[in-house]
Amino acid sequence: GMNGEANLTFDGTNLDIDSDSGQLRIGDDQDLLLYHNGSNGFLKNSTGQQLYRSGTHTFENAAGSTEYLRIDSSGRLLVGHTAAVSSGKLQVFTKAADALDILSFDDTAADGGRLTFYRNRNTTYGSNTKVADDDSLGRIDFRGMNTEGTDNYEIGASIRAEVDGTPGSGTDANDMPGRLMFFTTPDGSDSPTERARIDSSGDFGIGMSPSGVRLDVYSSSAADIARFSGPNSAGLTIRNDTNNELQLHTAPNDALIFGTNGENERLRILSTG
Repeated sequence: GMNGEANLTFDGTNLDIDSDSGQLRIGDDQDLLLYHNGSNGFLKNSTGQQLYRSGTHTFENAAGSTEYLRIDSSGRLLVGHTAAVSSGKLQVFTKAADALDILSFDDTAADGGRLTFYRNRNTTYGSNTKVADDDSLGRIDFRGMNTEGTDNYEIGASIRAEVDGTPGSGTDANDMPGRLMFFTTPDGSDSPTERARIDSSGDFGIGMSPSGVRLDVYSSSAADIARFSGPNSAGLTIRNDTNNELQLHTAPNDALIFGTNGENERLRILSTG
């Protein structure tokens, strides 16, 4: 049987609690509450965990006409679409709008938005093993669809971080050397190639790993390696010629000037030689 006040009715299909102060209470200690306060609906559990068990979880607007997000049967969180297109645990689908915004509201200069990647060598969640030299610390891959009708997304560019040395331990636990590498994929290929690297010493290598100097630039072909130009000059070019000789060239009609002690000119080679 069921006892109730005048505001509790059951018409054979629906059980109505016709009161903004009424609650549906479930459990020996009435731990699970379902109610509406006149403005918002609540499902409140005061003891233990709140468990939701279903093959797929979907969250929609009140009319049921728009799906906001979904947790599929593989545990992937999908926002803006009903099916996964990759293996990522979080997939956000968008057209014109930003897919992810990280906002910080703070009056401290250093407290901007932050995106952090963590790496642990232990294979058990919650346990810790320090990383080793050459271990990946994280990467950002930029992929594009290159075959219509299939889910074939290839990497066009990539930014990767790795351990660059032996991390400290014990009394030296504050030591974490790292390097940052930049990759692009050449035309006619689907394999990214490393183009530049900043190592743990701050040395920068273009076309090669840094060799211990602040800037290394390498070209394997006979071509212009670097060009410096400004609003009043067409440029100064460093070139690797067909004989693997390193050459320095000015633009047509430009002189090559050598100076010391600031802008004091000491030698000038005219464009005519």
